[in-house]
Amino acid sequence: WDSIAEIPEAVEIPSWHKQELEKRLAAYHADPAEGSPWQDVKKRILG
Repeated sequence: WDSIAEIPEAVEIPSWHKQELEKRLAAYHADPAEGSPWQDVKKRILG
């Protein structure tokens, strides 16, 4: 893990990861109010 943290650009990110991130970011920009804050999600998961 330390070697990854030292040179993060050396870790190749698959193109489908980048596409998914772009899709999610576009959805967020289209409707920033959609979704739930992390604290709410965490509370639902942990009870």
